[in-house]
Amino acid sequence: MSSTPAHDSSSSAAVEALKINLDYGAGHGIFDISFAIGSGVTVLAGNNGAGKTTLMETLQGLRNPQSGSAQILGLDTFRHRAQLAVQTGSVLQGVTPYPTAKPREFLAYLSKLYPTGREANELMNTFQIPDRKSIKTLSGGEVQRLNCAAALVGSPKVVFLDEPTAGLDPGGRADLYGVLREQALQGVVMLITTHLTEDIDQLADRALVLNHGHLTADISKKSLASTDALTFDCRTNLPTEQLLSALPLESTARETVKGHYLITSPSHIGSEVIATVEAWCAQNGTQPQNLSVGAETLSSLVLAELNRDSSQVS
Repeated sequence: MSSTPAHDSSSSAAVEALKINLDYGAGHGIFDISFAIGSGVTVLAGNNGAGKTTLMETLQGLRNPQSGSAQILGLDTFRHRAQLAVQTGSVLQGVTPYPTAKPREFLAYLSKLYPTGREANELMNTFQIPDRKSIKTLSGGEVQRLNCAAALVGSPKVVFLDEPTAGLDPGGRADLYGVLREQALQGVVMLITTHLTEDIDQLADRALVLNHGHLTADISKKSLASTDALTFDCRTNLPTEQLLSALPLESTARETVKGHYLITSPSHIGSEVIATVEAWCAQNGTQPQNLSVGAETLSSLVLAELNRDSSQVS
């Protein structure tokens, strides 16, 4: 389901990368990056050192590429950074804003800086931020929700979210998923980075995969609708080509991360496929664990793509 990305130069793109190059030397940087995002939530995924932060900063106008350009709403992000500031929002990692300020007062202050600023009370309720005496008394998850509220205070058209669910417990993540999806349905375009497969499956419509600074896959959730998947765990480094030869035509078989395998098929995965997997494992002196059949997920394809170069997923 993954493919080498093709650049779409549509003038309706909210975010557009045009052959961006930023070379730090020794193979580090981002190289010939092109893509266009028109709507919805897109995940930027990559192993450690893949260039995610460099690309996110370039897209926001914080870095000037050596060649190529980044555009938001048709404007160059580096040359028109001030103009775009009122039309975009951003969540950075590890940021605690004005620790002595009250959360409500902080959001009210930010709201006044924008021509279309949202009410602080609305954001406090939407993101379930407690009305404490100071931001420094908030928990890590509460600070993260405050950061997300701050990113949306100006009613932006485009939002960049770096690890938006960091520090949130499962319930807090579920609540934030609902809020962010609602914003996307209202037309806010989002580009996020995350370490969590749950974030990818719950939030993303699309995933862009970076490997060593190169954009190697552009995967849409729409492409998953007709594909069944079987996942299981067993010993690592088994010969998947041997299994593939025994599966129905157009199936795939791969080890997405060490010891975790993914089988996909355009047809229904039933008892015959499961029996084939069990027989293959037995031939290799192991047994499958945690067998699960369901729809193929966006995160499973992202993991498979990342595993081409490294078993450590970031």
